[in-house]
Amino acid sequence: MSDLDISGENGFLENAQFLILVLAGVILIRGAIYLARNRDTSQLAYCLVLLVMPIVEAGRELSFGREINFTPDMVFACEVTLGIICLFLLISGFILFLRSPEPKLSLLWGYIRDRSSISIYIAILVFAAADIFEGGGFGIPRSELAEEILEVIAFCFILRAAFLVTSNSQKT
Repeated sequence: MSDLDISGENGFLENAQFLILVLAGVILIRGAIYLARNRDTSQLAYCLVLLVMPIVEAGRELSFGREINFTPDMVFACEVTLGIICLFLLISGFILFLRSPEPKLSLLWGYIRDRSSISIYIAILVFAAADIFEGGGFGIPRSELAEEILEVIAFCFILRAAFLVTSNSQKT
């Protein structure tokens, strides 16, 4: 047997998941900075809301610090801090959406139909499949390997959404 732990806690796949999420977060932060400099409030609103997903998922992958040996108080502080950051991003995105000069209904419809949103929808479906393998739902046997592989795929769709949002913003 190999000593390489592919699917276990802190194994190769979990570390790959975390790195994919960090990359997606960095791409979205850079995109948000670009959009803020160019005063593209509608795209900035969407980018900030989308940024919540890799932040929450990266925190979840690290069990909000438990996996890197944080004390319970530090884990709680990490959860609260990430919660405040995500709340700030969501509120900021909502305010920017409301302040955008474009008609709100057509702007919202554009967000819903955007290619990056479609990537997020696919990621959510893949997460659902991963959850089935994690819990052994629908009579499917539990499989940690299948769950972790599906999560990598879902996070790749989040990364794709980040690329799409930032590339769309730099074309306009």
